[in-house]
Order: sequence, then structure tokens, then C-alpha cells
Amino acid sequence: MVWAGSARALVGTAATEELVRSSAPDPDFPTGICSEQRLDWRLPPGRRPPAPREKTPVLEIDPAYIVFTSGSTGEPKGIVMPHRSVCSFFDVLVEFCGLTRDAVVGTMAPVQFDFWLLDIALALGSGAALAYVPRPSFYQPKRMAGHMKALGVTQMHGVPSIWPTLMRHAEAELKQVETLQSILFGGEAFPVPALRRLQDMLPHLRMINAYGPSECLACSFKEIPNPIPADIERIPFGPGFRGVELISVDEDGAEILTPHTPGELYIRGGNLFSGYWDNEEATRNAMAPRPGAPETGEQVYKSGDIVYFDEAGDYYFVERRDNQVKIMGHRIELAEIAAALRSFPGAGDAVVFQAEGEADGSASASLVASVTTVSGADVAPHEIRSWCLQKLPRHMTPVHIETREAFPLTANGKIDVARIKREWMDKRGGAPQS
Repeated sequence: MVWAGSARALVGTAATEELVRSSAPDPDFPTGICSEQRLDWRLPPGRRPPAPREKTPVLEIDPAYIVFTSGSTGEPKGIVMPHRSVCSFFDVLVEFCGLTRDAVVGTMAPVQFDFWLLDIALALGSGAALAYVPRPSFYQPKRMAGHMKALGVTQMHGVPSIWPTLMRHAEAELKQVETLQSILFGGEAFPVPALRRLQDMLPHLRMINAYGPSECLACSFKEIPNPIPADIERIPFGPGFRGVELISVDEDGAEILTPHTPGELYIRGGNLFSGYWDNEEATRNAMAPRPGAPETGEQVYKSGDIVYFDEAGDYYFVERRDNQVKIMGHRIELAEIAAALRSFPGAGDAVVFQAEGEADGSASASLVASVTTVSGADVAPHEIRSWCLQKLPRHMTPVHIETREAFPLTANGKIDVARIKREWMDKRGGAPQS
């Protein structure tokens, strides 16, 4: 069992024994070490190991796995996924990707990340091979490209953050991965300028945008057009795949029927989770009656993502519902500011957050932006701010802008926004708000 707030025991292997023992919250906390033949328990005095349960039939509604995620609150929540939901998703995944038996799926995902399950299922379900590209090579992009070439990777999976690093520091090596035919990405937004640059480098590359929260593994796949049209500012993540319906609702929970109208995304279908482990309140808060048909008793998942759809039925991600801030009374979408920053010539990606003002009122809350620059670009923060003042209202223009070569990443390979905020706080004092 992976350690989380509601864990009753910690179990590992001989290779992780030291980590298991040291992770226990107190000396009497139950721990166990698995070997091929047995499970050795270390228990507090007077406590006996759990009695083995009788074998019972495995039903499609039984849990297949539990993955713990902190979500936006920072409190661990165990997402319980039943066999039915997992198989529903995997069937669509294999069908959409259409890999052949000579394909090699490349992955860098850690085993505690549900992206790892996607990688395994696609490879095994397609009769293909799964190749692990060592995660430490992320910080050595030329070695990463070398691993992909040596392993003969034909489809590479990962969060979008891996690709700017490769393009910046290992362009020549990436072009030498002649077996690479497609990529599948998800977990965070992929900036459109970076996608265009990747298409310019590898014109033959098929790009698949996988979208969806861990509570359904994913709910849509969308192939990126090649080339990306010049007037596109956001990449669609598509309608829901087979067996899934995406519903956009307004603040009153009514279904939105007009294209280009932002609303919260609700998800219904056979790929939803059963609930959060031992957390009825969180489960209730995450669900809502089906819009337009509450009398059916069906519950749908409230994603917390603000989206809109176009006339063709394609959905576009706008922002997290909880990623809005107020500056001088103005309600601001941080994603809009980040999009403007990415359009600056020489900019790569951008993170925007709100820094709190001083408690004595000597300084008010302000916007802070951290921007990565493309290789070889000599960009000064004041130049970026001048650009923003031309593109955005003054109240949406970041007061403080810093530039970086690259963003720090979390263990799952996503941009570590929390660390960026902490580093800013350490440099300038005060506390970032969101």
C-alpha cells in the first residue's frame, strides 16, 4: 500500500525496506516486507497480522487499483477505479492509437503516476513492446534522445514538459530518432508555439492530446492537425471518446448549449471512478446530478475545469475553476495572461500567480510571471512587460516578471508551480496566494 493519509500499513519489497521503515509515522506503525514466498510483518506489541480473506469472485465493479493524488487542496485522496472503468478506457485507447505489434511505446512515467498504467495497457493491449526511458535522463536531454534512439521508440508518452527541453538542448539528437512516429501527451497544457516548433522539427510526427482527470483516467483523445493552422491559439482536446459524454454547465448547473461559452466541464460515462477511498464527503462534493435529467439518479463528475466547445463539438481547456484571482476588484483568469506571455517572441512557457500584499497595507496584491526563454534568445523582463502592456489591460499585466532557462518539475514531470512560487517568496518576501 502506498503511504497516504488514511493508510493502515506500509508494505514494500526488500529493495525499498529502508524507505518503508523510515516512512512510518511512529515506531509502532505496522510495516511489512514482501518476498517471493511470504510477507514479513513488523507489528507493535500485542498486534497480530491481518487474517487472510476468503477468495471471492472478482466483479467488474470491484476496485482494480487506487491511486492517491493531492489535487488542488493538498489533501491526499485515494481515487478508486473499478475494473469496468479501467477496461472501458483501455479499449478506446488501444483502438484510437492503432499501434502494430512492431511498435515500441516509450515512457518516463513513475509507477505511482496513473500515466504509467496507460503506457502498460497500450503496449500490452496492442501486442507491442514497452520501453522505459530512464527518468534521470530528463535532465540530460541528449542522453534522453539517445535512449529513445537505442530503444527504437516509435511512440513516446509523457507530459508536455519533456519536449521543450529536448528541442532546446538536443535538437540534432532528437532528429536522429528515426523510429519515432508519434507522441501522446497529457497532464498539462502543451503551449501552441512549442507544438508548432516540434512539428517544424519532425514534420511527419503524429501528435495525440490525451485529456482527462485521474477520476476517469482520460475522457478524450484528439489528434493535433499537421500543420497547426496559423489562427489557432488553443489546441482542442476533442469531444468525449466512445462511451463518454462531456457536458459544459453554467454557474447554476444548467447545461450550456451555445458554442464558445465558458463553463465547468462535467463528465459522464462508464470510465468514471467509484469514489474516493474512505472519504464520503469528498466523493459527494465531486459529483452532481446529471444535467437535464436529475430524475434518473445518475451522478456525473465535476471536473473543476473551465472549458468551451466550438461549432464542431470540439472542447477547449480554458482554466481551472480555482485558478481565478482578483486584482483591484477585477476577476482575472491567469491562463489568459500566460497565453499572452507565450506569444512574446523568444518566450517559451509561462507561469503566472498572485503574490499577496503586505499585511500593513504598504503594498497591494500583485501579479508575478515566470517565463522560460527559447534557446539563444536574449530577453529582458522589462521587454516582456512592455509587450504585455500592448496586449493586455494594465490590471492584467504582471508587475514582476522573471526569466528562466527552464522550469523545475515535479516527480510526475509536470511544471512545479508550487516551487516557483516558493522561490519567488524567498527572493522577494511575502507569500504567493495562488
